[in-house]
Amino acid sequence: MKTLISFYILFFFLLSGWLNPTIAYADQTRKPTPPEKEVFTILKQKFPGDILDKNLKTLHELAESSEYKSFLTKTYPVTEPIQGFEGIVDFEATLNKILPPKEHFLTFYTEHFGVKKVDEVETFEHLLIFHAATSFWVFEARKHGSGKRRLKTPGHLQLPSSAKLMHTSLYRKMLETRFGIPAALAMNPQIMTEIIRHINTPITILTKEHLVADAHLINALLERHGNTDGMLWLAIQHPTLFERLRYAFTTPTMLINFVYTAPIAVEAENRKIADMRKRIEQQRGKSNR
Repeated sequence: MKTLISFYILFFFLLSGWLNPTIAYADQTRKPTPPEKEVFTILKQKFPGDILDKNLKTLHELAESSEYKSFLTKTYPVTEPIQGFEGIVDFEATLNKILPPKEHFLTFYTEHFGVKKVDEVETFEHLLIFHAATSFWVFEARKHGSGKRRLKTPGHLQLPSSAKLMHTSLYRKMLETRFGIPAALAMNPQIMTEIIRHINTPITILTKEHLVADAHLINALLERHGNTDGMLWLAIQHPTLFERLRYAFTTPTMLINFVYTAPIAVEAENRKIADMRKRIEQQRGKSNR
């Protein structure tokens, strides 16, 4: 199934003209707020050693510490359970605890949902798109982090099943409202093709942009503060990205590999796709003569 999805994604890349636009990787680091400084001091005292230790043990302990959880609760609104998802998504223990603002997926929502303002996007739709984006982000991040066999991810970090989400009434409602795919139709290969076309392909493209930007951000924090303090600031100032790292990687080598190889690899993929599209267009031009 993954091979089939990869084929469709490449197919739509080439024929639809969707390609990563060039984005500026500005330094996204910022001055910490007083509450952020306070929790940094507390966490630094509690975790004085190397956070990027074997199997990222300390990184997980930091994420589960009462001090860090208390900071998140005070600073960020916790996502309330959405009726229809409670049995699938654990809102207290998964990556969905902190949703990024809808503006984070502005490109997708305006181009593919046809909305003028992100406020028009329903909360359940935002959660579904965030879940899809996270799944693709984790897949790409792991791919660039290491080609070797990966250790099993801790059970409490397991993402909810994409298959289960796709079969919920809310997912089908989103397909019908946004893409005109009747909710009454049984899930079949034709609908899966439409999902790949309308959701998976554009989300994959957007994810690649975010992936490279995230790698540059992490690199900037590590270069500025060192590995330990840099990861502390990442956890404090970018908790959603921190959770994705925690889910995606099981060793510090994988994480560091991702930071330095993802930008190069994604940019190389873009050049390859651009070259392939150019050749296809040239072939079309010759056949139309």
